[in-house]
Amino acid sequence: MRLRDRCSSVQQTASTRLAVDSTAMNSMVALYERCQKNGVTLILSHVNEQPMHVMEKAGFVDMIGRAHFCPNIEAALDHADEVLGK
Repeated sequence: MRLRDRCSSVQQTASTRLAVDSTAMNSMVALYERCQKNGVTLILSHVNEQPMHVMEKAGFVDMIGRAHFCPNIEAALDHADEVLGK
């Protein structure tokens, strides 16, 4: 069964653009490290320009891999299927 078929709702909607600061980056790094520790691949979808710029500057994009940043939820689910070998 494909990942998208198992997910009832994986899309989060925000009414405003979110900004990322150093505290948020620390949390993202902690999340990534926890994912790594538990064998989970972190895949991000629809990262806006400002957060992406901060993540690039902080080295976070290189840390998790640019391939794990997807333009939309459909692309993220397709990428998750690829990661899972489906």
